[in-house]
Amino acid sequence: MVPRISIITVCLNNIEGLRITRDSISEQEFRDFEWIVIDGDSHDGSKEFLYSIQNEVTFISEPDQGIYDAMNKGVNIAIGDYLIFLNAGDYFYNDYVLKKTNDLNADLVIGWLNIIKDENKSKNNNIKRVDNQDVRKKFLFHRSIPHQATFVRREVFEKYGLYDVSFKICGDHDFFARIILAGATLKYVCYPIASFPLNGLSSELNGSEVFINEIRKIRKNNFSLMYRVWRRCIDTIEKKMHLSKVQRDF
Repeated sequence: MVPRISIITVCLNNIEGLRITRDSISEQEFRDFEWIVIDGDSHDGSKEFLYSIQNEVTFISEPDQGIYDAMNKGVNIAIGDYLIFLNAGDYFYNDYVLKKTNDLNADLVIGWLNIIKDENKSKNNNIKRVDNQDVRKKFLFHRSIPHQATFVRREVFEKYGLYDVSFKICGDHDFFARIILAGATLKYVCYPIASFPLNGLSSELNGSEVFINEIRKIRKNNFSLMYRVWRRCIDTIEKKMHLSKVQRDF
């Protein structure tokens, strides 16, 4: 019987994060899923751990070209109707998330993401939600939807293609921009799906030269030159208007 959901976890030398993710998955009340782990040939005990739980996981452990190459490997072996990427260290928001999210009838089913800035200070955490925003050109030009809280119909990858492995940290942004602008259908669920500790590679490189260059590449890949110039002008005007308002209020 084909599982309803494929949970794909990418990891590299993060056995503690892998254990956290595994515990979260194993505690789900809904059981109609498969768990796939794509390990980048770790040397911290992750492979041995995966072998010890091989009755509950399908896994590959081998060198790869980066996170998006690993994610593509997961897509290629997944057999579920919907795929969700919960990488090592990420975890489901609670034990009944999958049970609650049973009405999957769009290309992308998008929930909220609990972003954890400090495990010991809950007030420093915040919920990222996109259901209250217009996820079209302007949104996608500036930001992405959270892949940890998004269920992707498997046929979407067959129709629109896989992740671009040339990206180091923003390949999910590029993927979502590409498929949404091409007409992928969206549905929103108004509750948290996953928790994301703000300590991964993408967090470390946010604002870096790599990040800035990849955002430029996303815009060039998915938006016309005319739109990019127009958007830059509008953003500049809006920024100046906001600064002027702040100065008046002050």
